[in-house]
Amino acid sequence: MTKLAPLGRNYEKGREPAYNPMMVCTPHAHLYFQDRYHNSTSEAFIEVYRKLDHIGDAGYPITDPHSQGVQFVEYLQITEPEQARYTAQVTLYYDDFTKEEDLFLFVPSLRRSLRLSSAARCSPIIGSDYSQDEARPTLFNTTPARFDAKYLGDQQILSLTKSNASDYGNIENYYPQVLFPKPAVGKWELRPTYVLDTRRIPSQQKGYCYGKKIMWIDKEALATLWEDLYDENMKLWKAAYVCPIAAEVPGEGIQAFSWQLFSVMYDMQADHLSMYNSSNPATKTNENCKNYDGEDYTNINRYSTVSALNEIMR
Repeated sequence: MTKLAPLGRNYEKGREPAYNPMMVCTPHAHLYFQDRYHNSTSEAFIEVYRKLDHIGDAGYPITDPHSQGVQFVEYLQITEPEQARYTAQVTLYYDDFTKEEDLFLFVPSLRRSLRLSSAARCSPIIGSDYSQDEARPTLFNTTPARFDAKYLGDQQILSLTKSNASDYGNIENYYPQVLFPKPAVGKWELRPTYVLDTRRIPSQQKGYCYGKKIMWIDKEALATLWEDLYDENMKLWKAAYVCPIAAEVPGEGIQAFSWQLFSVMYDMQADHLSMYNSSNPATKTNENCKNYDGEDYTNINRYSTVSALNEIMR
């Protein structure tokens, strides 16, 4: 197992918490699904997340010349199963926090992409129990300006921070029916967290899927370790845990929030669950995305623009 540095507040070059790599990529991301009858299915997909502004990595400009007001781009493309292959989506997040995200979905049967409405933030992401608003490792994938947060206190939460991709990326290393990791994945430790009650601002609450989210945020990585999600009637709907795995990022050293992770979302009302696994082999970051299995995921036109959707079936 790769030896990782201790995760102190200034554990790497005096760097402050909440670091995010400029770019994250993998052609090996997986989602595993299980219904109330314990029937299991899975999906594999390409995942490319890229910052175009507010970049903090050494050797990169703060603002990418291609930004044009876009701060962050998500690209997801299903590769398995065959009946869903080529389904893809691109989401644009803007520097202007008052501007809503733009979500575009490529539908293979139509051979074209569709622009979805802002209400699609509550829609499942590629068929999982995660909504569009949970499609990041922090489980907060939206504009902060649309939410209020109340500090509830401090609490310690069990989490995993050290593991190999071959261990946490192997579905055999999880208990069936609950998809909770076995001891082979790694050693659990207590992590200090902030507990927040997060809700949509009153003017945007109507029609939103969640009444509130109770979030346990790691104090050092500022990453979500656990989340309870309540429906519009304030009944517990879902619960999720996330284990962000510390790993090395090119030029930045060992980072607590490296986008290596696994997570499980439990839908208690539907008796269904989804497990996300960043990859096996591991997700790559920054310049290592230039040649991953022979593909250049740093190609902005192919993986970080809406026009990328037009290239999928060519």
